Amino acid sequence: MSAPAVPRPPLVSLPALTPGLPGDLGPEDRVDGLEFADLELGPGSARAASVLDCRFASCEFAGLDLELAALTGCAFDRCAAAGLALVRSRLSNVRFDGCRVGSLEAYGAAFERVEFAACRLGYVNLRGAVLRDVRFEQCRIGELDLGQATAARAACPQSELEALEVVGAALADVDLRGASIGRITGLRGLAGATLDEQQVALLAPALAAEFGIRIGDPVP
Repeated sequence: MSAPAVPRPPLVSLPALTPGLPGDLGPEDRVDGLEFADLELGPGSARAASVLDCRFASCEFAGLDLELAALTGCAFDRCAAAGLALVRSRLSNVRFDGCRVGSLEAYGAAFERVEFAACRLGYVNLRGAVLRDVRFEQCRIGELDLGQATAARAACPQSELEALEVVGAALADVDLRGASIGRITGLRGLAGATLDEQQVALLAPALAAEFGIRIGDPVP
């Protein structure tokens, strides 16, 4: 069996940026080439905003609603949020580096070439999302919810996941090798994923229960 395809990294090449202010992010606004640094963003709405080639550095997201927003070519560095609302948003070529998020609500979203590096994420809700080329590297995640999601070319190298849900998920080239996973809900949804031998051994009792397999002692 061939190895799973590797996720393509995000292409983030920021131009010379102009300082941005919280008021620049509003509903259906188009924001291009701004740097938001050391700011508190929210509460407020940037619903259906278009954010292109922007950098968010050391920002606190305090209730900014980005539902239906389109983020392209953006970088989030060392940002924090108790809750980050990206419901039904579209992210393309976006990088999150060293961010801390309590709850990331992105159900129904579309992520393409999105990377999370060295992030701490409490609950990541990607239910029903469409994911292509998504990578969580060296992240600590409380729960990653991929229920009903479609994912192709995704990986979680050197990441710790307390819980992973894949009920009804459709996975292809999803590489879970190198990840520490506490528990998995919806084992049948793992079809299309790649695990290492140690992960499979740890899952053996749960897999046996899921498929009605009885494990007995060797016949003498």
